[in-house]
Amino acid sequence: MPDLGLEVLFKGRNFIRLLEGLGVALRISLISVIISILAGIVVGMLMTWKNPVSRAITRCYLEIVRIMPQMVLLFIVFFGTTKVFGWNLSGELSAVIVFSFWGTAEMGDLVRGAVISIPQHQYESAYALGLTEIQTYQYVVLPQTVRRLGHNPETAYDIPFLVFNMNRKPANRNIDKAVLRRLIIIPFRTTVSAADMNRELVNELLQELSGIRNWMIAGYKRLVKDGYEFTTKADGDKELEDYMLENGQSVQVFLSR
Repeated sequence: MPDLGLEVLFKGRNFIRLLEGLGVALRISLISVIISILAGIVVGMLMTWKNPVSRAITRCYLEIVRIMPQMVLLFIVFFGTTKVFGWNLSGELSAVIVFSFWGTAEMGDLVRGAVISIPQHQYESAYALGLTEIQTYQYVVLPQTVRRLGHNPETAYDIPFLVFNMNRKPANRNIDKAVLRRLIIIPFRTTVSAADMNRELVNELLQELSGIRNWMIAGYKRLVKDGYEFTTKADGDKELEDYMLENGQSVQVFLSR
């Protein structure tokens, strides 16, 4: 068996020094990752701005990171800045600066892609509800951006996309289990006659628009907190069960009990 020279690792303090180096590497990595995530979110938002100056600056920054090898950046920061500015940076600080500089650009590009993938109607709906641009990014854009960064883009979420308002439930005998798991039926038992209708309801709701908006934001926060699981009551569950029985889904009703 050839001699690999592994005994050198255990001579003197060699192994201890290797472990100390591992600790330094982990510390540099952890600090750089935290800085890159936080700064990358900001840079990614800036990349989506339509301002030509900000877009040109962020584009040049991203291209520099893509073209320039990290080893060259380490040499520039460690040796170049010392010669130009006269300061003495430690190797650990230089590594944190370079890796954060590189990681921020990569994270920013990911955030940019996630932000531009959000449909335009999400912004328009938020503005129609009276949300400011900051509130739109805080409550609508950022949560969806984080979800797109942390999940497979092909993942399906249990969030209804279509809402139907009808007097009778449609008959459909080809509903599969995937659809039924995402179906929420909300029954309305009260019928308002024409004589009892409030003709000023629209104007009254417009006066309460800010309160309605806050109520919707609170509901969205609760939805996020509950893992995007909608709260269903027994009445709605009974309606869904009856709907399944009406459409020949008696076996699934039996198995779900």
